[in-house]
Amino acid sequence: MGKTGRFQIINHSVRLLRFELYWPAHCLTVTPQHGFIAPESKLQILVSPNSSLSTKHAMFPWSGLIYIHCDNGQKKIVKVQIREDLTQEEGFIRLTSSAPGVLSPGPEPSVSHLVKPLTKPPSTRVEIRNKTVTFPTTEPGETSGSHLELENHGDSQVRWYLSSLAPPYVKGVDESGDVFRATYAVFRCSPISGVLESHGVQQVSVTFLPRDKGEYAQFWDVECHPLKEPHLKHTLRFQLSGQSVKAGFEPENTRISINGLIKVNNVTKSRRQAVSE
Repeated sequence: MGKTGRFQIINHSVRLLRFELYWPAHCLTVTPQHGFIAPESKLQILVSPNSSLSTKHAMFPWSGLIYIHCDNGQKKIVKVQIREDLTQEEGFIRLTSSAPGVLSPGPEPSVSHLVKPLTKPPSTRVEIRNKTVTFPTTEPGETSGSHLELENHGDSQVRWYLSSLAPPYVKGVDESGDVFRATYAVFRCSPISGVLESHGVQQVSVTFLPRDKGEYAQFWDVECHPLKEPHLKHTLRFQLSGQSVKAGFEPENTRISINGLIKVNNVTKSRRQAVSE
């Protein structure tokens, strides 16, 4: 069975970090491909070989690169090697640069094994047509709508569920540059579960409901499994993002409402105090 390699992106700064991953090769699956990392937090990236490699023996051993770009201008490279037989030679994933900064390879040893995957079909053939849903600019207190489309390419019915990974994060609330976490439902999906017919398409309505100005982002998961085989789960991920801007002129001395928002820096400090105590 093919194994998954792992590496971490660590955000040592006090601001929200946005990242994008690029890789020229078509034989890798990288999750997540882009997103946000909260201040002083880390995110694990999963890398696995595609099942199509199981019939391409001449490709082994294979090596390639994954490029990491961050919105602060920093760039890093991850070197990937895939060996056909783990018992003969070991493959590894690691960050080639260990210089201090926003990115870090995570705890040592920074070695993860990748082996050739077996020809095992996925539990479902559901795909998300639009993995990134971006809403039009919306005023605080107003709403805007969009939709997500799930498509079942398989011959059997699939049950699916939606769930959010973490609270929405928002930046640009005020001039301080602080990042906040929303304590209310900024994004709402309907329906959040259902049964997708074979070769069918399910459209999910998504609503953006900002209470304050700022740039909002949140990751959600779609968990799928064959209708009669609930133990065979398949998870897909998508991102919701939207910007809220007040219309018209806003005086400089206007007090900004942050009801329903918690400053991420405060959350981090309280956690540190709890650990030290």
